[in-house]
Amino acid sequence: MKTVLLVDAFAVIHRAFHALPDFKAPDGTHVNVVYGFISTLLKAVRDVQPDYLVVAFDLPGPTLRHEVFKDYKAQRPETPPALSGQVPLVKEAVESMGLPVVAQEGYEAEDLIATFITKTASEDFMYVILTGDRDTLQLARNNVSIYFLKKGLSDVILVDAAKVKELYGVTPAQFTDVKALRGDPSDNIPGVVGIGEKTALELVQQYGSAEHIFANIKRLPDRPQRLLAGQKELVAVNKRLVTITDDAPLLFKLPDFQRSEGALEKTIPILERYGMKSLVARIRNKKTEAPVPKRSRSASASVQESLL
Repeated sequence: MKTVLLVDAFAVIHRAFHALPDFKAPDGTHVNVVYGFISTLLKAVRDVQPDYLVVAFDLPGPTLRHEVFKDYKAQRPETPPALSGQVPLVKEAVESMGLPVVAQEGYEAEDLIATFITKTASEDFMYVILTGDRDTLQLARNNVSIYFLKKGLSDVILVDAAKVKELYGVTPAQFTDVKALRGDPSDNIPGVVGIGEKTALELVQQYGSAEHIFANIKRLPDRPQRLLAGQKELVAVNKRLVTITDDAPLLFKLPDFQRSEGALEKTIPILERYGMKSLVARIRNKKTEAPVPKRSRSASASVQESLL
């Protein structure tokens, strides 16, 4: 059985930007994101030992979700230039490994990852998704695990469908129902006022889905019944927004993603140009981890996410 490592590039890029201090190459270029991305990818590749490597990127501009809800992600501040300026550098590093950059206008990286899995499902593959986005847990199944960045870049947990059920009491597919009820402020998705994650989990655990909750609304206790009254359409729209699609018009040739044994070594000239001597040494010495520069405790705590 072959293993495919699928990387949600922007999930790792954003985590690297917030987890690492700002540092620059000798020519003044911001490179903390590049360092964090390659460092994280190095560890994942050494841990997972994939036969295929797929790196998916978001593109600027509206997505299919904006057609459903025009204010999707509308509250997000403008991307800092120190971050956006490093995205082409990360893409350059990916391409230097001999890998195509995966991106599709109108779709998010997780949609492309799900589509890749669906389109190659007839192959004898195991899939591992590298991300720090908890939404991706909905994709976990028997042959799909999430290599989840739990905190910062080095605290990692491998989550399969059974682990999702153990942690939350719901299946991966039911994650969309939970989020449809509680909403997601980070994506500007308004949930049902008064319904937090605890209540949403309890309702989904009991009734199985948002649709069944509303079909049985008269049986609910007074408070959730009152809070959910008149909110069926809101929750239905939310569920469309939070559900990762697997039917993007993604065209690719599978052999293009086959990982060569020396793929990461091919990034060394770029890393040397940026003055990343410690990362180059890690790659050459085949070490998965090394001390990573960190922000102060207070700054780090404000940006790190926890799975549990």
